[in-house]
Amino acid sequence: MLDTLLKGFASAVLGGMTTLVGAAIGGYILGIIENLFGGYVSLEFKSVVAFMITLMLIQPIPAADTVVIGALSAFSGPYASLGEDTQRGSNYAVEEAGGKVLGKSIELMFIDTEVKPGVAARKVREASQSKGVTARKQ
Repeated sequence: MLDTLLKGFASAVLGGMTTLVGAAIGGYILGIIENLFGGYVSLEFKSVVAFMITLMLIQPIPAADTVVIGALSAFSGPYASLGEDTQRGSNYAVEEAGGKVLGKSIELMFIDTEVKPGVAARKVREASQSKGVTARKQ
């Protein structure tokens, strides 16, 4: 049973966990690699291949030393004073926490929504994709 689960997981990792077709292709590739390995070494060690592939493909991603938090608020227009209050309150909270959480430094990025939902959505996407925002506060 464990062997079947390991091979299924290795197939999904190899072919991609988001699509069934990718996982099926991963299973096909895994079968070819297992049989080649079994032919060269021994069929008794064929099950080790799935474990080795899983270990090679799943490597820990190094965690960032800084957590970037994006704070959404209106920093322009008629509600700019609310944005300023948000900024002061957020900065105060970071200072009170010593600028760190779980040993990682905190960086705040303030995002002006311009009081427009479309602009806010676009800026959040940009911040998370290109500027490294890992969390957001609304």
